[in-house]
Amino acid sequence: MPHGMEAFRLAHQLKMDNLRYLAAMLIAVFAGTVASMWSLLWMHYHYGGVKAYRPAVPFFIGLILGDFMVGAFWNLYGIVMEVQVYRFWF
Repeated sequence: MPHGMEAFRLAHQLKMDNLRYLAAMLIAVFAGTVASMWSLLWMHYHYGGVKAYRPAVPFFIGLILGDFMVGAFWNLYGIVMEVQVYRFWF
């Protein structure tokens, strides 16, 4: 299964319709964010144990949600102000 930049390239090469193209981009971004936060949380659990793990779970969920909220804010800002806030690779 392609991930990250490979998903963007695959969606572009296959010339998918807009909804499938958007879904491929969201999956690529979501998978990278969740994988990185999951690996940090696993390391925290592995080295700190259950007593360190349980209080840290809301923090890591907040990091994931915060990443998406900031991205959503900048996309809405770009739509309202009619400017390009993100430049993708292609």
